[in-house]
Amino acid sequence: MAIQKISANDDLAPDFETFGVMKKIAKQTLYIALGLSILAFIFGGGFISALLTFMLSLFIILGIRFTFLQFTLIATKGRKEYDKVHNYYKELAIKNNINVSYEAPGIIIDKEARKIAFTIDPEQEKRVIICDFSDIRQWYSHESTVTNENYKVHSSGHISGGKTETTFTGMRVEINDPDMPLYSFWTANHNDSNLWMARLSSLING
Repeated sequence: MAIQKISANDDLAPDFETFGVMKKIAKQTLYIALGLSILAFIFGGGFISALLTFMLSLFIILGIRFTFLQFTLIATKGRKEYDKVHNYYKELAIKNNINVSYEAPGIIIDKEARKIAFTIDPEQEKRVIICDFSDIRQWYSHESTVTNENYKVHSSGHISGGKTETTFTGMRVEINDPDMPLYSFWTANHNDSNLWMARLSSLING
């Protein structure tokens, strides 16, 4: 059977984009800072006070919220963003006769039908890809390391902090489609990747 590329036919399909979250935070913070500056102006602070209130509140609130966002993304290894997209296209796959035997953010396996659905499109197209086990060419784990630098200068002149490294793990699957032959899905850690390596081998070669 040919590889199926099933597009979402509504406007509810989410985008896999962390920048969308950042833009939302920036917009909300702008409104908060603007509101605080208006209050400062109304209650007698004048234009200079209102401007300082706007700048300080914008800087402080953005700093806190972006730091929290960065911490959350690192701590969860981006799981929330993957889940948001995966869960939407999972429903689309189920509507197209895919039963969930195994799944991870980005992939669904129907053991009985011997089919695999990929829920996160590499080109960020709003679609789910469904193929047979026979369309799978190879699979392997991959890792990437992100380095973050966090330093703080104290009033005494002392500098604290340093570099932290976070390793993101995942799986890559190559399929028989020259237009888009490579798909990826999320794994929690190195052991989880090894489990998926063995699972795919057992299902496809078994």
